Amino acid sequence: MRILAIDPGNTESGWVVIDSDSREPEHIGKSPNHELLKLILTGHDDIEADHVVIEMVASYGMAVGASVFETCVWIGRFCEAVRGNWYPFSEPDLVYRRDVKLHHCHSAKAKDANITQALIDRFASGQPNRGKGTKADPGWFYGFKADIWAAYALAVLTADMVAKGRNRYRDINREKTHCKRGHLYSAENTYVTPQGFRQCLKCNVLTARARRTERTGVEFGSIAAYCIHGHPYDEANTFMTPKGRRCRTCRRVSQQRFVATKKARS
Repeated sequence: MRILAIDPGNTESGWVVIDSDSREPEHIGKSPNHELLKLILTGHDDIEADHVVIEMVASYGMAVGASVFETCVWIGRFCEAVRGNWYPFSEPDLVYRRDVKLHHCHSAKAKDANITQALIDRFASGQPNRGKGTKADPGWFYGFKADIWAAYALAVLTADMVAKGRNRYRDINREKTHCKRGHLYSAENTYVTPQGFRQCLKCNVLTARARRTERTGVEFGSIAAYCIHGHPYDEANTFMTPKGRRCRTCRRVSQQRFVATKKARS
């Protein structure tokens, strides 16, 4: 079975066609989006495949530029071209970069260089020029560059999932019943992100408590002797609110800052 993987960009996209059994790249390229779209629409032999996978853009809550939205448009155009031509009966897989990092490096913090090195160690360990070889003696990764590396990592992930009997790359995570800390993925303890990832609510609480302890220096559940600014919680400097103890010194400083700001604006 042949797998076509596309790493989309706003103007150019890297693509790879591999054999799913050997993982060997058969055709590679980095083409302007209009040319790649034409290859798909015409069913060119170089990109003909039995399975198509495209890297999808994920939202992390940060502001993004116009290039990201243009890339999303091209992802949609590639999907429609694949559905309506030589691959009409199946939906192309959309894979997030996070899943590629976890598959090859077992860490969501992995960088592109880490993924590339993982691929070299797996398929071209000991070959010269990082597995590319030379023109006279081409290696496994001959002709590879940035976007093609990303597309190949995507293709290998899909091939590995197919080899394990999973048609979709997320099936392996969907089969898990517990998080990495051993908490059950029950309906009450599971949050599904807009991207479709499951999160353990108990783990989220533990992480929030750990960050609070790191920020304030006070263990969760313990009674602090000082506020976060170092003022003592003694009888003269403490007052109670429905939300708990408050520092009088901090409130006074906050009120003075508010009055000064109001005067400066008037």
